[in-house]
Amino acid sequence: IPERGVDLSFEPQEEAAGAHFTDGGTPGTALSILNHHGLNYVRLRLWVDPLPGYSNLASDLRMAQRIKAAGDKLYLDIHYSDFWADPQHQNIPAAWQGQDLTQLAATVQSYTRAVIHAFAAQGTPVDMVSIGNEIRNGILWPIGEVDWTTNTGWDNLAQLLKAGVAGAEAANPRGHKL
Repeated sequence: IPERGVDLSFEPQEEAAGAHFTDGGTPGTALSILNHHGLNYVRLRLWVDPLPGYSNLASDLRMAQRIKAAGDKLYLDIHYSDFWADPQHQNIPAAWQGQDLTQLAATVQSYTRAVIHAFAAQGTPVDMVSIGNEIRNGILWPIGEVDWTTNTGWDNLAQLLKAGVAGAEAANPRGHKL
């Protein structure tokens, strides 16, 4: 398997809470132990303005430095929400409330561009990005919600996803595969 990954979004919180990791009795970070066993890709979740202790841009940038220093690739999962985004929850971030589809698409594009640029600017470019998390029912509800019973919402979802992709591509460093 060429890509062997793990989600380490909560490793900093676990360390701050006093967690200790060992491999056969030898202490190390979760990242170093997993690397020793073939890890080469790390996923980080990103929320727009989460509760304290959850992955925001500043904490993900710090973690990206550790990931890249270990020689791993970085997979960023942008939730486009202040908290969990999944098939039952796709809440528009509080700071983005009240925007119509055109405004929201512009916000998604500029936010994504700023995020991808921040990683690249510190020398830790994103290698893979998810535009949304668990989006089978859409993103940024109700604007980008898909209604399977009426088969509606697909055009709005497509516009928001295209905006996210455009933002990611615009900020991706020249020659870097994203």
